[in-house]
Amino acid sequence: MHSSRNQNEVLPPKEGTEGIPSGPQSRKGSQDETVRAHGAALETGIILPSPKRDTTSDAYTEGSIAFLQKRLLEVALGKQKDTDISVPMKSLDREFLEGADLISEDELKIAKNGVQRLEKVVNTAEKEIQPFLIEGDTGSKIQAMFIGIKPVIFDLDNEISGDILSEKNSTEHKTIVGNEDLYRKHLIEVQSIYQRIRDHLKQVDSDIHSLDLAIRDYSRKDDPNILTVDGKVELVEGDHAIYSRDSVLSIFNNHQEIFRDELQDGLTDSSIKKLLPDLMEAGENKEEGEDYVGRMKGLLCGYPYHAVKQFFNGQYNGQGVKLFGREYLSIEPEKDEAVNKRDKALLKLLCMKV
Repeated sequence: MHSSRNQNEVLPPKEGTEGIPSGPQSRKGSQDETVRAHGAALETGIILPSPKRDTTSDAYTEGSIAFLQKRLLEVALGKQKDTDISVPMKSLDREFLEGADLISEDELKIAKNGVQRLEKVVNTAEKEIQPFLIEGDTGSKIQAMFIGIKPVIFDLDNEISGDILSEKNSTEHKTIVGNEDLYRKHLIEVQSIYQRIRDHLKQVDSDIHSLDLAIRDYSRKDDPNILTVDGKVELVEGDHAIYSRDSVLSIFNNHQEIFRDELQDGLTDSSIKKLLPDLMEAGENKEEGEDYVGRMKGLLCGYPYHAVKQFFNGQYNGQGVKLFGREYLSIEPEKDEAVNKRDKALLKLLCMKV
């Protein structure tokens, strides 16, 4: 394989980490009050999630994130009436209530607004790129960015490449990645799709911005920057970032002890544009300040603060955790489960009628 998937999305020792704000604060009051408040605050919304999964697996049990995503997608595509996915009160179990109590009213409003913005993005997209907005790992990360739990997507072209190859059977997949000319053709297609998605997101939604350190021409055979040590073409990582300006500035504000240098001149666009190139190039070990670079990248990519912190305390051998649009390593399963409950409750609240 020429390019490993999600290297900027999993928490590697040299790369740093990606995060949601450190600890959504629980509100006081009974769980019933929490449900009523959330239900009253939110009209039914539609997330367009990732459907390309084995729906016979245990992951698709009722109430799972995958199950909720699939049901919501069916509604979005007109295969079900939205009343079919109304969540009855009897299904508001303890897990949901515990997750809902971790979601602040502001976070809920951001997610609701993000769903409405995402619908506009999807509905106005050209047919060729629309599937990437609602399916696969590419769609999940874009959706997570819009609902406020993933401020920055690094190297979206990596996800696009993986989603295209995942549609091939195993023989086709091996043929493409094993043939230099076919793989170059694949990477050229990936770059074209990435640029069209990037431009569309920015054109339709004023909160979405991007930064490209390089636009590679994978048809060139004389460019050493796109070749491996053995002379084979590869998908270069660290070139691209797409981000929600408001979400990034919120992370800056919520973690001032980490983003102290970026806040010297206040919360500004220039602070973001100054910081991101350093994070995009953070693949090599940095001696001075490596800890802060890694923590910043982890938080901006949507990883929980506990996972970001433990990694830079030298605790590398965690278990892989996959949440909605984010993947990371962790050694604290109880805290990871709390974040998972929060994600599931958020998705359920976005499609429920209480």
